[in-house]
Amino acid sequence: MTKDQVTLAFGSPDTTSTVGGGSFYYISTTQKSYAFFKPWEIDRKVVAVYFDHRGFVQQVEQYGLKDGVVIRYSKDETPAHGTDLGVLDQIFGNISQRSMFKGQKPGAGSGIPGTP
Repeated sequence: MTKDQVTLAFGSPDTTSTVGGGSFYYISTTQKSYAFFKPWEIDRKVVAVYFDHRGFVQQVEQYGLKDGVVIRYSKDETPAHGTDLGVLDQIFGNISQRSMFKGQKPGAGSGIPGTP
């Protein structure tokens, strides 16, 4: 069978791989939940169709929940500069950076442009 024939027989794959000749993965999961608790997976079926470099089926495998591996994602966050500053620090920091104050001489007037 070719990739097109597999797609006609099983439909579009849930995900694909481009490593080697490519692979199609068809995934089915069953979850269970009680009331407002977070649902959990009780069954998973994965049919993997592996293709050779010419696009013909080379191998078909079935995997279940016991074959899966749980991956823990890192929840670290990159600090955003400016979040440690208070509101007044941010306001006055922005005012001092404004271009309208750059041409003014120190000590002249009240510090507000357009006033003596």
